[in-house]
Amino acid sequence: MQQMDNLFSRRQIAGSEAASGPPQGSSYGGGVRMSRNPSVARLARACARALDSSVAADMCVRAPAAAALCSLAAIAALVPIDSVNGFECTRDGLHTDYDQNCQKYVRCSNGVVKGRYSCPDDRVFSEAEGACVPRARRPCVRRECTSTDTLAYASPGTACRQYYRCENGTAVERSCPTGAWFDLEHQACTRGAGTCFEPVCAGLPDGEYPDASHECRRTLRCRGGELRAVASCGAHCATVCPPPRAAAAPLPAGDADFCSDETCSSLCRDIPNGAYADRTTSCREYFVCEAHRVIRRGVCEPGLLFTNGACEPAAQSLCPAPALSPCFNRHDGLHRLARLRLLVRVSP
Repeated sequence: MQQMDNLFSRRQIAGSEAASGPPQGSSYGGGVRMSRNPSVARLARACARALDSSVAADMCVRAPAAAALCSLAAIAALVPIDSVNGFECTRDGLHTDYDQNCQKYVRCSNGVVKGRYSCPDDRVFSEAEGACVPRARRPCVRRECTSTDTLAYASPGTACRQYYRCENGTAVERSCPTGAWFDLEHQACTRGAGTCFEPVCAGLPDGEYPDASHECRRTLRCRGGELRAVASCGAHCATVCPPPRAAAAPLPAGDADFCSDETCSSLCRDIPNGAYADRTTSCREYFVCEAHRVIRRGVCEPGLLFTNGACEPAAQSLCPAPALSPCFNRHDGLHRLARLRLLVRVSP
């Protein structure tokens, strides 16, 4: 009995050491951590050999205490890293550890944690940028998705320059190209002037609230007057949502002069209303025409190209090479080309 008590004590100590995780800034490999207690490890190996032999059943019947010790030692010897450190790998790559105030991040591969890393004290890890960034530029806000949610949302605290899309219950972080911002209505990055609404928790008691900045499609989790998490609400979304300006902070987004040069302004001159691929960007971007004017420019997500009026997988898309003629997309007549200092006549 004394031996069993000692082993229980060793198990509790091993459990507390495992729960604390590796030293700060360290990394480790492998999906399973072996016990560092040599006695426990030897007992586990002996039990494994015994249980693989033909006397396993006899051991369990004649010595139930020994069987209990074997089970306990096996648990102590083999503990999955994911459960020890409280981080579940749902997707390969680098991921923020929100339980560590975003200062730490982990590397996942094949469903297990392969490494744990730390940012400097004044920085946090950004999944969208894949790097440590200043804390003031990236608030530590957990993103939670339901398994049925496929929508995209602006990442809080980024002025809509970054966003995440829910995929199979996981938030996948992405960044908009320079000068573009995430448009909730169009579910894509867009160019042009607009308004980005940032969720706020200042002055609110601790609890969960509908996110008016996103038409109440997700909820806010507030604590201490700060935003701690945003989560998909699914079937539990608020049916009555206040206007965003009443419960969120409006910020200017984009640039009103997004299409002020002659090349851009001529894109819609001789074509009907609709959305068209911008072949000069290899169809990664598109423009929307209305009354022969470009009213909006959009950006497809990584891995997608604009074809047949929508962003489609690149493997299934065909993007024609951009026209090299100086008369491309210009109406008939004479045009002065600033660089060549010559007149070009365009005729049918």
